[in-house]
Amino acid sequence: MIAMLMLATALPILPESPKIDGKVDPGEWKDALTFDFDHGRGAKGYLAFTGKEFVFAARMKHENREWIFSHVTDHDSGVYDDDSVDLYFAVPGRKGFRHVIANYGGTIYDANVSEVRPDLSWESDARAAGGFDDATGLMTIEVAVPVDVIAPADGKVGIAVGYFIKWLQYGDEAFGQRAKPGTFTVFELDKPYPDERIVQHKVEGPLLRAVAHTDLLWDDEPPRVDISVKGGQKGTVSVVMKGDTAVCTYRDETVEVKFRRETSPWKEGK
Repeated sequence: MIAMLMLATALPILPESPKIDGKVDPGEWKDALTFDFDHGRGAKGYLAFTGKEFVFAARMKHENREWIFSHVTDHDSGVYDDDSVDLYFAVPGRKGFRHVIANYGGTIYDANVSEVRPDLSWESDARAAGGFDDATGLMTIEVAVPVDVIAPADGKVGIAVGYFIKWLQYGDEAFGQRAKPGTFTVFELDKPYPDERIVQHKVEGPLLRAVAHTDLLWDDEPPRVDISVKGGQKGTVSVVMKGDTAVCTYRDETVEVKFRRETSPWKEGK
């Protein structure tokens, strides 16, 4: 069964990473892509990107806290038999896919799946947590997976998500069929918001204030320096680039501000 929002191609970017605590805070997830799982039990999914992590949350009708099935505590063991959520990542042009499962207790199963068999030596470094709302009977599982372990190619990644409830012996999926990378929905990863993650250095002198910006994930963007002269004074500010340093001069004052250089993890094509 396919979710109603399967046609979405741009994965929203959240200005801040949600807290992975098993609670879908509306303020944290309000900009995420939201969708209904297609079986009528009121299950809802949330999917987004933070610039550093893929984040996913599923809220499912579960009736009773006592019925939650979450017994597996060993990494890479039978998490898939518990109440759990699945994330599948397929990178265009790369064989196989990467599979992450998290149960209600936050235990992770992760594998790099080729045409032969799952490779359990691959680690996703995923974080997960579950929660239950007694008033509504809704169970929630939240998961965060670092972008660098997925290494999307050219800012594109195929994603499928799903969940499983043990006591119902029922699961549902969205954004493509499970374990079939060719059917995954391919998302474009937009650039992160220009927030504090990309402000690398700020220097202030008696007259000059200079702030250097570098987009850590998209290093083909030219560096930018914002310069302001204090006190509304007028005059020309000269800027000379010397390697990773911008030398800014105003009258007799010179300040130097450095940029940080990093390579986009998905340009490596790992």
